[in-house]
Parts: sequence; C-alpha cells; structure tokens
Amino acid sequence: MGFWDAEGLYPANVDNRTKEQIERSKARYEMWRTYQEMKKADTIGIDKYFHCLANCRATNLGLEGKKVAQGISDFREWYQGYLGDTPEDCASDEAANQQGQKGGNCVKTCEQFKLNWMPEWVEQ
Repeated sequence: MGFWDAEGLYPANVDNRTKEQIERSKARYEMWRTYQEMKKADTIGIDKYFHCLANCRATNLGLEGKKVAQGISDFREWYQGYLGDTPEDCASDEAANQQGQKGGNCVKTCEQFKLNWMPEWVEQ
C-alpha cells in the first residue's frame, strides 16, 4: 500500500506517483470529505449545496480533479436514478454538480444552493 498525504504536507514524489495520480487521489478525498460534512449537517434540503461544494473543491485541484468530480457525480446520479430517485431530483442534483464543476471560490459558486439557515460550521 502506498503512502497518501491527504494534507499535502510532503513532496509529491514521496511514493513515486505522478502529479495527475496525486490530484485524482486528492479529488476523491475532497468528494468523500464533503459527503461526510453533508451527513454531519443532517439538514433537509441542504444536499444540493454539498453536491456543488464537493464538485467545486475537486475541480479546483485541476483538470484531473474535475474529471474525478464528473465521474463520481455521473455515477452517483445514475445509481440514485436506479434506486428510484425521480428524474427531477436527479436533474437538480446534476445542475448543482455542474455549477460546482465551474470551480473558483466555492462559497460564491455554490451560493444559489444555500439555505436561508445553514449550520454555523458549514463553509459559507
């Protein structure tokens, strides 16, 4: 098992992975980390904000990060549709995903998906 530096504190060549491989690993971590934040928030209606936020964070890592965000998001929406989510819900999730894939300042990029009330600890 190779070394993975989730915090980015070590030089990229510690385990001989390419920059692209490291970027993909970091993007997968950002998607997972943001999903954990959404579960912690446990607030109805907040999922679109976190869809956008996860995609934005991964996209901001670079081209490989955006590819990871697209792949994970596409698979998730397909799977949720398979499990019975309505086409409308899948479409609105996809809209949030695509907004996040624009990157930039994630708080501003995802602002349209915020609730009037958000837990204080949520990145705002």
